[in-house]
Amino acid sequence: MTPESGQVLTNESGVALIELDVEGQDIGSTGEIVVTYDTASTNQAPFSPLRFTIVEPALQLGYFNNGQFVPGSLEIVATVSDELVVSTGIPDQDSFSVSATVLNTGGDSVDGVTSTINVKAADSFNNPILDGTAITFKTEYGRIEGSCTTVGGDCSVNWTSQDPRKPLAYTFLDDDGNVASLRTIFNTDCSVPGVPRGVSCPASLGQPYGARSSILAYTLGQESYNDANGNGLYDTGEVFVDLPEAFLDTNEDGAFGNPNEVGSCHPDCPEVAGDEDIPVPLIENDAYDQGNGIYNGILCSDTAEAAAACSKELVHVRQQVTVLVAGETPYAGIFEGVGISARLSSDIDISRSDSGTRYFYLSDVYNGRLPLGTTIKTKSDYCVVEPEDNAVANSSAFGPSLFPITVTAPDNAERNGSGFVRIEVNVPAPGGNTGGITKTWRFRCSYDLCVNSPDDEKCQDS
Repeated sequence: MTPESGQVLTNESGVALIELDVEGQDIGSTGEIVVTYDTASTNQAPFSPLRFTIVEPALQLGYFNNGQFVPGSLEIVATVSDELVVSTGIPDQDSFSVSATVLNTGGDSVDGVTSTINVKAADSFNNPILDGTAITFKTEYGRIEGSCTTVGGDCSVNWTSQDPRKPLAYTFLDDDGNVASLRTIFNTDCSVPGVPRGVSCPASLGQPYGARSSILAYTLGQESYNDANGNGLYDTGEVFVDLPEAFLDTNEDGAFGNPNEVGSCHPDCPEVAGDEDIPVPLIENDAYDQGNGIYNGILCSDTAEAAAACSKELVHVRQQVTVLVAGETPYAGIFEGVGISARLSSDIDISRSDSGTRYFYLSDVYNGRLPLGTTIKTKSDYCVVEPEDNAVANSSAFGPSLFPITVTAPDNAERNGSGFVRIEVNVPAPGGNTGGITKTWRFRCSYDLCVNSPDDEKCQDS
């Protein structure tokens, strides 16, 4: 069997047996060798240690086991292999993972920003897959190296920012009635009341999201199942995950939405904008195929296969990761409250509680996260603020970044006072270049000691 990876899969292994005398010298025996499974030593039969039994007349009885001579009392002696391991070497779905070193790379307006895409794959027994297994990649935006081959179950490729950066043909009417391909904070109204255009929105802008590049990794492998009886094989009735055809999920809704393929969820998909989803067919039949209702994998037992409950035919195992082709210009809003209940708030009076919190929403033009390395520094010439330093996390989660800022009255506060809280955001230049973009937002913090402590000596009339 030769899979897509080019690796020839085998169920045979060469084993050399040498019969030795008591001094460890080869005696050139021609006795019969019998190989059996040692099923008593493990619950993974038939994937268990092998027992090698040598039937030899007219010899001093005994055998070598792990370098030591063991006297025998029978004319049949045996040893158990301690290095021969039986494993599939074929990836299965729940042991196949994909990650990116940088999830929010930037690169919306700059070519050459990179992120390393890593694959880690194991077989059904969670052992590393065969070295040399080819993993194939597809991406929505930018470019990606087409494949890599595994060593020790791992391999990596580079994703690089460049065109394309938007859908090829998909368009919609924005909130101004204009044709657009991606939603931004300038063409879409925020669903949170009172938030104007050009300000980070605490709620989602909706599909199609901008600056999100889906990356698909896949290879031939087998479906995952629950080995209920522990025999190392799929048997009729055991629970398994039936995989549909793999595809590049451009709108990240988990459903194949390309209307040009039979079997698409269009027009009743969970979300819009999946029109450019890309199928990865195993069978060229001009249709998107759901699962076939049976287990697929080389661990299909002969009995289950005869009952048509499984097949040894392989399927595509796959995973997807999203990299943000984030914009470099920061946009923000200062709010009281979070999410759909948030309200824009410019000032904060902490007289009654001695402290308070404002929520700083920070985004790019697509209302997504800014590039990794973006820093936020908060200072005040009157109130105490914390934290003073923050940063955009390594994440491709939906929506803007959220930073709570707690404001407290100073320990040595006079009777009353106020001052500005300044929030400085620095977005680094793409690709490690010098420079970057720095913008500042501010709100006023005020405090009246006598509201909560009218008996304080500072509140007494002179």
